[in-house]
Order: sequence, then C-alpha cells, then structure tokens
Amino acid sequence: MLRKSLIPAIAAVMFGVSTIAAPAPALAEGLFDSVSISVTPKGKSAVAMRQALAAHSRVNGLNRATIQQKGSGNAAGIGQHGTGNVAGIYQNGRKNIATGSQTGNNNALAIVQLGNNKTANVKQTGNNKTQIVFQAGF
Repeated sequence: MLRKSLIPAIAAVMFGVSTIAAPAPALAEGLFDSVSISVTPKGKSAVAMRQALAAHSRVNGLNRATIQQKGSGNAAGIGQHGTGNVAGIYQNGRKNIATGSQTGNNNALAIVQLGNNKTANVKQTGNNKTQIVFQAGF
C-alpha cells in the first residue's frame, strides 16, 4: 500500500533533511486550520529519496506514476516527459486537488493530502529533482 510505505518514508526524510520550507499555517478563529510542508532535499538526501520512491514503485508493481484517493470530490493528475521519473499522489479526505508535472529525467515527486480542501500543484523541470509535499488539515 502506498500509504503504509510512503508516509513513514516521507517522515523519515523530513527529519533527516536540512532544507525544509514550511509556510506558516493558516489561522481560523485562533486555531490552526491546516499545515502544509514542502521538502526539497539536496545532495545525498535527494538521491536517497529518488531511490526510495523508485524502489517503492518497482516493489509494488506501480508504473512510474500512481494516484490513490479515498473520500469524495478529489481530483489528481500526473504528467511526465523524460525517463526514470517517479511520482505518487495520495489523497484521503474530500475536495482535495493535486497535480504533478515532471519534465526531464530521474525526478521523484510525492504529494500526500490528508483532510479536506487542500490544493497542491508541483512542477519539476530539469534532471534529478526531488520534491515532497505533505498537507494535513485539523
């Protein structure tokens, strides 16, 4: 299952990566409404993440792109041009939107959305790019 194997891998990478861009969560009546974390690993961490996503793809019989959705009203799409690209989108909730675009070679992308009304649009251009987007609502 994508969720059972990809989420722990993403969590492990997030703690081991020095480059983390986390925008401040939106506030709703003084409470946190949601949080979005985007990770762009560099160097050895990026190589390890690309290899992990590629291995996950091969082990689970996934092609080079997979989308899993639970809930209603979700929309997702992945476009790839080049070779050796791996992408996965996992959505659990309602009315989430996610798109991923990869142009180049040996790129890795993972988008995980938990909760409702999340939007993620990621575009990778070039070679050996790695991007992880994790969005959760409270």
